[in-house]
Amino acid sequence: MRRRIEWLLAGTAAMGVLLAATRNAASQDAAPTLDTILRAWQERQDRAHSFTFEWEQREQWATTGQDFLQRGRLDIDGDRVNYQFEREKQQLASVRQVYIGDELRKLTGFQGGSPHGVVRSRVQDDSLRDVDLIPMLMTYRAMLPAISSLSREHCTLLEQRGNIGGRECLIVECRASDDSPARLYWVDPALNYVVVRFAEGIHGEEYLREDIQYRRDPRYGPVPGEWRVVYLPEKGSLAMSKTYRMTRYEFNEPIAPERFELAFPRGTRVSDQVANRRYVEGSTRHFLQPNEPQRGLASYWPWLLLPAVVGIAGAVFWYVARHKTSAGSR
Repeated sequence: MRRRIEWLLAGTAAMGVLLAATRNAASQDAAPTLDTILRAWQERQDRAHSFTFEWEQREQWATTGQDFLQRGRLDIDGDRVNYQFEREKQQLASVRQVYIGDELRKLTGFQGGSPHGVVRSRVQDDSLRDVDLIPMLMTYRAMLPAISSLSREHCTLLEQRGNIGGRECLIVECRASDDSPARLYWVDPALNYVVVRFAEGIHGEEYLREDIQYRRDPRYGPVPGEWRVVYLPEKGSLAMSKTYRMTRYEFNEPIAPERFELAFPRGTRVSDQVANRRYVEGSTRHFLQPNEPQRGLASYWPWLLLPAVVGIAGAVFWYVARHKTSAGSR
C-alpha cells in the first residue's frame, strides 16, 4: 500500500512537471514573432483595397526660423498611387506624383516660374519612402513590393522592447546591409501591431524620429490621426520638425480614374529618364538638345556676370588713368 502511494505521488509530480512544461511551450508559441507582425500587416492591407487620406502639416526649421503650412493628399487603389501636396507662400509651391505600373510621372510647380516634369521608372524612385507617408503606407501597404521597400530577409524582431506612454512596444529593425542606416519600426501589440514610432539612424545615432497617434475606426480599426517628425542631425539638437493632422479619410470607395492620370501642362519642361530625352510640352513638343541649357538661373549666368566684368574693367581703367596722371604730375 505504501509503495502504491509513493508511485501515486511520483506520478502526480511528473504530471505537474509535464503540465508546466506544456504551459511554458504554449506561452512561447504564443509570443509574437516577426511573422506574427507581418501577418497582421498583410491582413490589414488586404482589407483596404483602396483608400484616400488628406492632411495638413506644419514645417518648422530651427536653424532658419522658417515656418510654413502644407496640405497633402494620398490616393491608392491597388498599387496605383497619386500623391500631391501644396505649400503656402513658398518658391516650391506644389508637387504631384502619379505611379501607374512601372512608371512615375511627377509635376513640380514654382511660384512665378514654369513647371517642371519628370518621367522615370518606378524602381528608380524612392519618393514613397518620404516620412510624410509612412503612417499610411506602413499601415495599409507595408507588404506590397510595388510600394513598400520592406523586405523580410532584411528585417529582424529585436529582443529589446520599447515603451511609449506606458505601453510596451516591439521593435522591428530593417536594414539592407550592416553599413546601411537602420530603420526601426516600433509596433504596438495592443493595436494589432501598427507602427507607433519610426526611427532612422546609423552607428547607433538616431537622426530622425516619427511618432504616430491613431484614432479608432469602428470598421477599420486604428487609423493614423496625428503624427510628428523631428530631424536630429547632431545629438541633442533639433534641426527641423513637422507636425501633421489628418483631415479626411475613406476606405474602399471608388476613386476617380483621373486621379491616376497626369498630363503635363503647356510650357512644362520635361525630363523623360525612361526615353532619355528632354522636351517642352506644347501643341507640338520642342525636344531639347543634349547641350541645350534648362531655363533658370544657370542659363542667365553670363548676364549676371556682365556687371561684375564691367565693374572690374572700370576699376582697372580708373587705376591706370590715375597712375598715369600721378606720373605726369611728378
